Amino acid sequence: MTRFGVSECFLLCNCALLGQSLGYGFVNYKTPDHARKAIEALNGLRLQNKTIKVGLDSAPFQHVK
Repeated sequence: MTRFGVSECFLLCNCALLGQSLGYGFVNYKTPDHARKAIEALNGLRLQNKTIKVGLDSAPFQHVK
C-alpha cells in the first residue's frame, strides 16, 4: 500500500554493467484511480534538484518471474 493506493508491482531501472540507477522506474497500481492520484500528486515535483515526470506508460510492463 502506498499513500496513493495499492501498488501491484514496481520496477526500478539500473544499468546492468555498472549497477547504477538510470533515473526512472515503473509502478503498476491496482486501479486507474490510484494511478491518477499518484500522477496528480507527483508529476512536476522537484526532487533532489530535479523535476520529475510521472505519467501513464503506453505499454504497461508484465512482472518478470
